[in-house]
Amino acid sequence: SKRAIHWQEFGWHKLNQELPRQVPADGADFEGSVAYHRFVAEMFFWPARYRQVCGQDVSNSYQQHLLSMADYTEAYTRPDGLVPLSGDADDGRVLPFGGQSLNDHSYLPDLMRAGGEIFASVAARGEIFWTYGAENSSEKNKTTPTSRCFTDVGSYIMASEQDHVFIDCGPVGYADRGGHGHNDCLSFEAYLDGVSLITDSGTYVYTASYEERNAFRSTAAHNTPVINGEEQNRFVSDAELFQLQNDAIPEIREWISSDVEDIFVGAHSGYQRLAQPVTPVRKIVLEKALHRLVVSDQFEGEGAHAVVIPFHFAPGCEIVEVTQNLWSLKTSEREFHLCTGNSGAWLWRVSSGWISPSYGKKIERSVLEFYSEGQLEKLTIGIYPTEHA
Repeated sequence: SKRAIHWQEFGWHKLNQELPRQVPADGADFEGSVAYHRFVAEMFFWPARYRQVCGQDVSNSYQQHLLSMADYTEAYTRPDGLVPLSGDADDGRVLPFGGQSLNDHSYLPDLMRAGGEIFASVAARGEIFWTYGAENSSEKNKTTPTSRCFTDVGSYIMASEQDHVFIDCGPVGYADRGGHGHNDCLSFEAYLDGVSLITDSGTYVYTASYEERNAFRSTAAHNTPVINGEEQNRFVSDAELFQLQNDAIPEIREWISSDVEDIFVGAHSGYQRLAQPVTPVRKIVLEKALHRLVVSDQFEGEGAHAVVIPFHFAPGCEIVEVTQNLWSLKTSEREFHLCTGNSGAWLWRVSSGWISPSYGKKIERSVLEFYSEGQLEKLTIGIYPTEHA
C-alpha cells in the first residue's frame, strides 16, 4: 500500500541519515561501549540484509560503514571470541540466532561481511547458518590478529595470536555527555598467552540501584589511577545515571606498533580541576614473543596527593605474595608473576571487588591496589608468564 511504501522509504532514509552520525569513519559506535557497538551494528545490519533479500538497493556508503563496524568488532574481540567489558551493557540483541555466550562477538564480522566461511565459535556459527544458509557456515582458519587503533572512539588494541590488550583513551561517550560511557580513560584489559588476567568491572544494573550503577561506572571500578578519591569525570548528580561531566579529555602521546612490541602512551585532563592539578600519564608496552606486559604510571603535577592504582583481576585469579614486590597470579590454566621495582613510596593491599559479566549478575573477584600519599611518585609493574621471568 502507499502507506507501507511511505514508511519503508521514511525508515530507510532515517537509517542512512543516522549511520554516519552515530558511527564515525573508523567504525566504532559513538557511545563508547563495546556491547552497544554490537547492538547498534545489528540494528543497522538487519534492515540492510532484509532489503538485499527483497532485491532493494543498499548504497555503497552504507555498506562501507557496516564493514568498518565489522573491522572494529574483529579488532576488539579476543582470541577466545569474548570481548572487553568496556562501557555499559544491557545484553541487548536484535535477532539472536546463535547459542553463544552474551559476550561472544566472534560471529559479527562475518555476519556483516555477507557470510562466507567463518572463524566464529561453534555456538556462534548459528548466526551465519540462519542468516545465509548451511553452505556459508563452514569454519576457516583464523586470521592472525593485528594491533589497531581507533582514534575516534579512543580504542588502542595490542594483539597477537595469544595476546590481547584493550586500552581506552577516548572521550567519555555520547557526544561528551556520558551516556553509556564509564570513567575508564587510561583503563585497560589484559589477555596474555591465552589467559584473561585483568578486566574492567562491567555494568551490573541501571535504575534498579542508583548506588550500584554509580559504583560500576566509577573510576575506581576500572584499571586506571584514582587521585584524591575523585572521579576523573564528575557525576552530574547521584540521581543522573546516564550523564557525566566532560572533565577527562584524552591525550595520545605515543602509539607505536610492530611485530615485536606495541607501545602506548596516553594522558587525560580529568584532575586538572584539583586545587593542585595533576595529569596522569600511562605507558603500556606489550612484548609479544614472551607475552610480557609493562604498565608504567607517572603523574605530572606538584604537591601532596592520595593516589590509588587498582588492578581488577578476572574471576578465579588468585593473588599470592611471593617476596617483596613480587606476586604470583594463579589461574586454573597458568601461573603468571606481577612485579614492581618501585621504592617504599607505594604500599599495596588485596581487596575483594565485583565483575558483572551480564546484566543483573555480579561475581566476586580479587583487586590488587597500589596506594601512595604524599609527593607524586612513579609506579611501574610488569606481568608475565612465570616461564618468561
